[in-house]
Amino acid sequence: MAEPGPGKAARTGRGRLASASLTLAFSAVVLVTVWKAAGLSPDKLAAAFSSADFRLLALTLALSVLWHVFFGADKLWRVLKALGIEVPFRRVLFWRLGSGPLRAVLPVDAGEIFDVIFLWREKNTQVGAAAGAVAFESGLNLIGASFWLAVGLVLSGAPSAFSGGAAVGFLGLFFALFFFATPVHAALVHLAEKLSGRLGRFAAGVLGPFARASAGRKLFFAAYGIVFQIRPLLVCWLLFRAFGYSPDPAGLITAASLAVFAGHAPSASGLGPREAAVMVFFAGYAPPAVLFSVGFSLTLFVHIIPMLAGAPWALWFLGRLWGGKKTP
Repeated sequence: MAEPGPGKAARTGRGRLASASLTLAFSAVVLVTVWKAAGLSPDKLAAAFSSADFRLLALTLALSVLWHVFFGADKLWRVLKALGIEVPFRRVLFWRLGSGPLRAVLPVDAGEIFDVIFLWREKNTQVGAAAGAVAFESGLNLIGASFWLAVGLVLSGAPSAFSGGAAVGFLGLFFALFFFATPVHAALVHLAEKLSGRLGRFAAGVLGPFARASAGRKLFFAAYGIVFQIRPLLVCWLLFRAFGYSPDPAGLITAASLAVFAGHAPSASGLGPREAAVMVFFAGYAPPAVLFSVGFSLTLFVHIIPMLAGAPWALWFLGRLWGGKKTP
């Protein structure tokens, strides 16, 4: 991967700024649409928050931030170590913290590009191998979210209100099968090599982690992803409790899981689509003002605030992204 020149870096910076602006604009449009459709007002929202248990809200936020930072760093560190990429845990922790503010204004999945660049620069890792390691680690979240959606659909009997979730769950299941399908990885690498030597090397790097990891190791990491993805469901349940409501477990698991997937829409940290999903899939569980408050708090507590908590490390992380590539 060639070093970016000043002109290319400037164009890339402008492109990312434009992308961030578009995602923020989309989030704002969706939020305004949801607000108007639900007939909300500042007074209704203030009344909903005035009745909330702020001690429980504070406890929920603290739990979510610590879970995001430390469990997230541990998951990434273990994946890298398993793939033979040695990065001290403390450095992974700073990496996790420092990348947070960048992710806060980008779509949920867009921040992974910064992880690829970080690995490329810090560890002299080939771009394909860095992308593969990041894809492997991020895929654990998809497996975990799909697992909980499947659990919710089974427990709830997949009623018509959640029927669309079956398609989402199927896509997650498809990825889970791909995660374990080592012969498929080898076949794809072979096909890429036939098309182009460079493409073949890149494909080997990206799919290498999926092909090399043993079934036992993949099962361990898949289980880690399932445990890690309990966080948004737990936070959602605690938020409802803080506002004085308690949805049934099956409905909560299903609806909260769908809200998690909705947050992957191209918006800033999922802001807007996630609130809309909470309003739709939890309809009837609580008044609209409470549902909007829970959805908005879910975005704040699971994504924005935990990511912004890493602000003191943001300059350190940016320095590693844009600094000179380390020599072996």
